[in-house]
Amino acid sequence: METAGWKMGVVVGLLLLVGQSTISRAEPMGTGFTYHGWLTDGNQPAEGLYDFQFNLFDAPTDGQQIAGTIEVNDVNVVDGHFAVELDFCQTQGQQGRALLDIFGGDARWLEIGVRTNGSAGDFTPLSPRQPLTPSPYALYAANADTATTAANATAVAANGVTTASLQANAVTTDKIADGAVGAADLSSTVLSNTFWRLSGNAGTTPGAVPPLTGRERSC
Repeated sequence: METAGWKMGVVVGLLLLVGQSTISRAEPMGTGFTYHGWLTDGNQPAEGLYDFQFNLFDAPTDGQQIAGTIEVNDVNVVDGHFAVELDFCQTQGQQGRALLDIFGGDARWLEIGVRTNGSAGDFTPLSPRQPLTPSPYALYAANADTATTAANATAVAANGVTTASLQANAVTTDKIADGAVGAADLSSTVLSNTFWRLSGNAGTTPGAVPPLTGRERSC
């Protein structure tokens, strides 16, 4: 990446979510990621403090800007190498925006501007934009909305569980609320052959009282 004496080489551009969470504290992960880059100044590896500007786009040229602009000042560049943490969910007007609204699986490009630290001038945009590439685990997470096997699920989409997915005898009467099963939920065969109906059953006369059996007769 090179413009007007500046050159940017990407060492790593990973969409790795960064957070200070630990298993014991069970804190949620953040929505930022770490970006590693390499910068030269006048064909030499840059050294010292620089200011950077980052914009996210949906195309390598032109396209639409996604989220707001991030400026990171006083970045220490050592032998051309630098690292910054970027969180486009926390940019101006984007606070609280869901991560998937920004990184929902579509390709993203990072447009980077640079200037010497303390300069009041504009940022010099570097070209071309840098594609953001996912880590292997992020590639797997792209399919997380469709789980092959879920050990524990707090919510299931409507019609997400088929009959074949139910374990045999898993649904018992104590799991069915009273009144939850109506006539429309029963097959016509069950209704016609299993219960006595006011309109009559097959092989009977409507309104006729079935004969009492010996067990049902009073003493």
